[in-house]
Amino acid sequence: MALRKSLHDASLNASKMIDAAFARKVTITYLGKKQRVSTYLAIVLQLSQNALQDRRALRVLSRYTAYAKSHGGLGSLKMVFSEE
Repeated sequence: MALRKSLHDASLNASKMIDAAFARKVTITYLGKKQRVSTYLAIVLQLSQNALQDRRALRVLSRYTAYAKSHGGLGSLKMVFSEE
């Protein structure tokens, strides 16, 4: 029973560490402007650009969004693709 509890605690700690890493702010250049965004958003933006040409990036993007949904949703993130 103690082993199960310690594994559960370790899982929660790992999840908190991942959430904290995703929440950290980084500076990116997006559409020609420097912006401070969460690490998660920076990763999603990069993957979404690559996903248009790379199936692997599309699979990773789908895993990231599934992770976000399982941990409280995507917040205000909404992606819309359009042809220019």
